[in-house]
Amino acid sequence: TRLLNDAEVHRLDHDNDAMNDSGRRCQYVLVDYGMDRETVRKVPQLHLARLWWDENDNKIYGAKVVNRTLGDCANVCGKLLDAALSDARPGVQAWATLHGLSDHALKVQNKQGDDESTIQAIARNQVDSLQDKDGWEEVCLDFVEQGLSQEANLYRDNGGVFSHIEHGVDTSEYADTCGGSMAVFRFS
Repeated sequence: TRLLNDAEVHRLDHDNDAMNDSGRRCQYVLVDYGMDRETVRKVPQLHLARLWWDENDNKIYGAKVVNRTLGDCANVCGKLLDAALSDARPGVQAWATLHGLSDHALKVQNKQGDDESTIQAIARNQVDSLQDKDGWEEVCLDFVEQGLSQEANLYRDNGGVFSHIEHGVDTSEYADTCGGSMAVFRFS
């Protein structure tokens, strides 16, 4: 669409003072062409998509399409990722949400006849209580490899190399849909 083709990226810096560290979090916002920075900062309803880079941790995360009529994360957030990668230091990591993983895990469990209590414990974000994390790790990898995470697809399709799965780290409102797991990608 014209809107997506003409859209431009604005970088909005946020101090991390409330978190007691000296770094910054930078929010990259995709907006219609010609918008000034202050309007972009003050009116989030005008954002088409967003992505964050934590300068302290050199970590990219939180890619989100706000105007979903434009398409999915992998198709809309490329300009944002390019801007964040140009600012990031070498070795930056991108952390992808795996929302929907719990439902996927239950489907896999039903097909394979696995112990339901294990999958349910993971889906409820009780990873530390599990004895068989390897089974969950396999389900996570399968979810990423099948392209079921839009954010993971964004990072992989733009040169990110899958590194590993982190458990219990997604603290978003949708953490219960993924057992708190996130996929980590590395960029050189």
